Amino acid sequence: MGRWVALALAAVIAAPLAVADGGTAEAQVWKPKKGPRKKAKPRPKKKRPPHVPGGGASEARDDDRRDRHRGGDDGDGDGDDIEIDDETPPTPPARGKTGKTGKTGKTGKTGGGAIKTGGGAIKTGGGGSTEIDGDGGDTDGDDLDDDDGSATGGDGEDDDDDGDGDDGSIRISDDLDDVGADVTFSDADLASDAAGGGGSTRLETLALGYGRLGLDTVQDAPPRVSSQLAGTGEDVLSFRAHGRAESTSRFGNRFKVKVAGRADAELGLDADTKVGVERYQAEIWDTYADLYTSWLDLRFGKQIVAWGTADLISPNDVVNARDLRRGIALDPDEMRLPVLALSATAFTGPLSAQALWIPVAPRSRFELIDGDYSILGPHAATATERQLGAMVSVLADDPMLGPAISPILAIGSDTSNGIDTGELGASGSIETRRFDLHGYFLWGHERTPRIAIADDLRAFLVNTPPDMLTPENLADQVQLLAQQGVPAVVVDQPRRIHAGGALATRIEPIGIKLDAAWSPRANTILVSPGAGPVLGQPRDLAQASATLSLDYDRGTELSAVLEVSHLRVLDVPAGAQVFQLNGDHLTVVAGRVSWNPRSGPVTLTTLGFVDVDSPSYAVRPAIELSGHDHWAVEIAATIYGGPEGSYGGIYDDADEVTLTVQYGL
Repeated sequence: MGRWVALALAAVIAAPLAVADGGTAEAQVWKPKKGPRKKAKPRPKKKRPPHVPGGGASEARDDDRRDRHRGGDDGDGDGDDIEIDDETPPTPPARGKTGKTGKTGKTGKTGGGAIKTGGGAIKTGGGGSTEIDGDGGDTDGDDLDDDDGSATGGDGEDDDDDGDGDDGSIRISDDLDDVGADVTFSDADLASDAAGGGGSTRLETLALGYGRLGLDTVQDAPPRVSSQLAGTGEDVLSFRAHGRAESTSRFGNRFKVKVAGRADAELGLDADTKVGVERYQAEIWDTYADLYTSWLDLRFGKQIVAWGTADLISPNDVVNARDLRRGIALDPDEMRLPVLALSATAFTGPLSAQALWIPVAPRSRFELIDGDYSILGPHAATATERQLGAMVSVLADDPMLGPAISPILAIGSDTSNGIDTGELGASGSIETRRFDLHGYFLWGHERTPRIAIADDLRAFLVNTPPDMLTPENLADQVQLLAQQGVPAVVVDQPRRIHAGGALATRIEPIGIKLDAAWSPRANTILVSPGAGPVLGQPRDLAQASATLSLDYDRGTELSAVLEVSHLRVLDVPAGAQVFQLNGDHLTVVAGRVSWNPRSGPVTLTTLGFVDVDSPSYAVRPAIELSGHDHWAVEIAATIYGGPEGSYGGIYDDADEVTLTVQYGL
């Protein structure tokens, strides 16, 4: 019954989207927000700021560098770009081809954990792209950002000096995950800062929080360990309270410091009202210091490095680890974890190059036994792994058998990575009016740990029927291995080399992006048909992947992204298959549609991933009401389906409906 309720909600949301896609695209004409206009006059010569120490040629480079780079994107994916107001004729601004296509938004997007606060913002990022803010409701006339007609979102010319009578303001925004500070400076302010050695300081802060209540539409009984004991079941009722805050300080136009933090409190109850997930977490988020020069930018701290051009499935987005504890039906921006790194980006003309040093290898987060998406939880891939997880959850605090099964519990522990796990990366870009070309290389590690179970223990678990597994015989097997000096489980993060490239162009009104990547040795889990990842055999095999992405985003009520991604693993032994793949390959069609009818308070969104080989799927439709400057409410459904062990079929019983209430300052 619950499945039909969720599917009905998806149909209700999808119907108006189909109508909008067919009937409103032609009728919507994008126009910039008009402000007071003055009679045009001949374009004066380009203004220069007051003399900067070491002026002359460096002074000109400083001015060109500020116009070219900060008028576009600093390449970190956090949207903290400086845009120049330009009251150009009402022509739709060109978007950066390599930018991440944004969702049509109102005041507060709450989909799947990421909160949008752009006030109608349509965000684009990536290499050299622009940001279209729409109407933020602030009536300051700064809603049309700089665009000179370049297909990549800016050619380095200062369009502020076009004689249109505007005040020459420069808008600086910091909004990683669309949460950040918006500060407006004038050219006079920046010139004063430059003349005074950058002594002037600007500070902006922002805070936001939401509460989310989730209800499973498919409710299974907790797994039984024995006639008297039951393991933790799925989260039938879940609650999450989330808060985030950040502050950005700018010292002149050369130095910036950003400090951000997040806090979460999560609680889940199973069908027996037993607590499953209970998580309280507070951490520093993207916190870093920036230094800008005429040709080089330096950044040190925790940061987001979003390589690749595709919006939803980029094979080159390998720098940041992922938070895998809340499923796969999420936007990538909501899953990335900031990584501690030092990055240096150099610019000259259309060329740019980035060097990256990561002192300690990051690790993706996942749950072992608690929660709907844990690898040994109630929705584990096989009955044996579900039974194993139930026994481990029951015996974790047992004084007699707990120590014996501790090696299995250690799978979920954080690895103690040190400075010897450091990583090096590099990227290069060529950005022209017609196309953008990017290359990437990373000498790093696997982000998801490799789990290797001892052969004897794996054979015991595979050959024993789930209903015959008991805490006693499991403990006996682990103790026997300990006596032989053989570790029951080994968890590590092997080295991985990644090389890739990306191409982006635009044939109005469609953006076209192509990502491709290659790894000669990537962690691969080989399983017999129907087996799960814990009982599989890890191998290092070559992998190749590519994604074609098309996007439609004109700053109107409707935006859409459609992607096709293919992954192939080479040299897979005969008779084996890769976990969650169709033999040795996986083809996924991903899409995201956002519709804000008449730019009103209601926004309809749908995010979906479909494995065409299984077939299986993961879909998240949502309805949001955000007619208030601070409050927003969202109702969403997450729906999974497919064969057991497939891309979406693993979570076939994890369907849920969520209600989210958000408040932002």
